[in-house]
Amino acid sequence: MSIIFFFFLVVVTLSSTFAVDYFVDSESGSDAAVRTSADAAWKSLTENVVFENNVCVDAGFGWGHVQRPDKNGRHVMIYNNQAKTKNLVIRNNVFCNASDSLVRIESDFRDGMSMEGNTYWQPDGGEVVRWLNKQRYKTGDFRLYQEEIGLDKTSTLQKPDLKRHSALPENFRDK
Repeated sequence: MSIIFFFFLVVVTLSSTFAVDYFVDSESGSDAAVRTSADAAWKSLTENVVFENNVCVDAGFGWGHVQRPDKNGRHVMIYNNQAKTKNLVIRNNVFCNASDSLVRIESDFRDGMSMEGNTYWQPDGGEVVRWLNKQRYKTGDFRLYQEEIGLDKTSTLQKPDLKRHSALPENFRDK
């Protein structure tokens, strides 16, 4: 049986914030993305993943984004996943400004997923949520996203007061 390790690193520099994710298959030593076979997918389970109380600012505007061959400036990216998903929670976060959409969700986990109490801000009418790579909800469509998809019912679309987040570097709090 293979054990998969997932490393998620958030780096804050004076000029940018970016996320780096890295998958390693301990059995093969490969550092390619995780692969699951269709036969094993129904036996797999993604469970009890909670992302809460974070302030995410300026995805896709740092040097890490520039060097990527597949530019994807987003704060939350949930890729296709054939595993059964239970208790995937994204709550009480601030997602502010991204070069692409703030959130991209490629798998419909609504039965096992909760997104609530988040604050979203994408300047200039930009894309807030890309859903299943079919629907793109911009700032003017946020209520429609909440109604059609059923997630983020208690979340808001408003410019956050970053000054109250003292852990952020000064240049982020002045946005």
